[in-house]
Amino acid sequence: MDNQGTASGARTPLAMFSNNARDTIAKVGDIANRVAGDFTGREVKLRNHPRKVVSELLRNSNSAQVLARRLFRTFAKPGSDVLTPQDLNPAFPSIDDAEAAFLVFDRDLNGDVSMDELEAFCDEVHREKKAIAASLKDLDSVITKLDRVFFFIIFIIAVIVFISIISASTAAALASAGTAVLGLAWVLQATAQEFLQSIIFVFVKHPFDVGDRVTIYGNTGSLMRGDDYYVTEISLLYTEFKKMQGHIVQAPNSLLNTLFILNHRRSGTLADVFELRMKYGTPSSVIKELEARMTEYVLDNKRDFTSKILTELVSFEDAYCMTVNFICFHKTSFQNELTRLIRHNKFAIELMNQMVALGIEQPRRQYQISGQDWPVFQSNIQPPSYEERGPSVNPEILTATRRRANSHAHDTTGDIFQDVFVARKPSVIHHPPRINEELAESSGSMVGSSSQLEKLASNGSGTGRSSHRNMFGRSMTMRKSADRSERDRDMV
Repeated sequence: MDNQGTASGARTPLAMFSNNARDTIAKVGDIANRVAGDFTGREVKLRNHPRKVVSELLRNSNSAQVLARRLFRTFAKPGSDVLTPQDLNPAFPSIDDAEAAFLVFDRDLNGDVSMDELEAFCDEVHREKKAIAASLKDLDSVITKLDRVFFFIIFIIAVIVFISIISASTAAALASAGTAVLGLAWVLQATAQEFLQSIIFVFVKHPFDVGDRVTIYGNTGSLMRGDDYYVTEISLLYTEFKKMQGHIVQAPNSLLNTLFILNHRRSGTLADVFELRMKYGTPSSVIKELEARMTEYVLDNKRDFTSKILTELVSFEDAYCMTVNFICFHKTSFQNELTRLIRHNKFAIELMNQMVALGIEQPRRQYQISGQDWPVFQSNIQPPSYEERGPSVNPEILTATRRRANSHAHDTTGDIFQDVFVARKPSVIHHPPRINEELAESSGSMVGSSSQLEKLASNGSGTGRSSHRNMFGRSMTMRKSADRSERDRDMV
């Protein structure tokens, strides 16, 4: 490293040669595409066209989050933590178009979009693209197999009709053979029934697509009452699922045709029920106060929950315990399991803290431990206040005793158990465009200089060459794919 922080040594010439070679190959490809577009009369988008770059960035979770952060820093005001509808006005020809685009990002309809919300949206779009591409591929495969089956049946019928026409004796033989075949039709009855049920299930009912999270009610799961799955592949006679634990399960479509299927992706706002068992005789005023405090909590967290809390007094048990359900509503479905878990845990921890603050006690029994001569009863002593008693273990001591006290769990959104396309990844790896991220200290100055996206030429002319080089205010290069046809087929 020299004084300016520039790398030097044996690796630098090789890296420079590699970058220059990549740029040269990309430019040659752009020239070839432009020439091909002139001959065919079609509009050809260059490698640094905005639509093409965004499509490449949406190929995986990491690059999708980079795109979200860059969009946020481009349009957000300096020092602001959220995007507002007015921030998108410079990027659209009219205010109505800007508001319509803002509603796409603002899923919770609270009037602003945070960086985390924008990252989650871009990651969801990336997953949707992969799911749509996989669904179209599976549907095309199913139609191809069905076409082959029908072609074989029609071919057999045509051969029988043709032979019957050209020879009368052969027709009589075929008639007798047909009688024998009909007598054995019971052998193929189950196969024909399964085939017909599978066709109805895939093409008529079609309860799910690839990538959907579904709950199938049947003799599955630990309690034999159903289980949750992610759909990985849809075939003509069977469907392949991935369990939440990572197991791959295959089920015949004829069996799925008879079961109840809950599709989480197609569901809207869903309820989350928390069952509380508390001491018998807990005043109703305390329960109402707990409900009021939890209502304030969901109002403060309106990105995750709706502004509604329901309580249900379920049952009394032997005059010592009462069961109360607290019900909150998520603003999105349970398609993303990590998002559901985060929201569930946040609400549960806040509910626990408020119960401790209000002094809600757990149910306690009284047992007779003596006879008639010793009328002694055992009862739990009134517990001390939680505020007066300190924690049993100091969390700082626990952290210090760890071998790597300064380490933290790696926070990643590229969760494997939700990636249903692990087994379907192509052999050719497509590298997304590289965005050179600046240091965090220079992010403030960058926001002021990049108040809006530069207008880029939508055609393949050379007039937009200089603006393409600084798209989103960053220098970008896109690696040329080894199989362009495979990449175009995967694009949706």
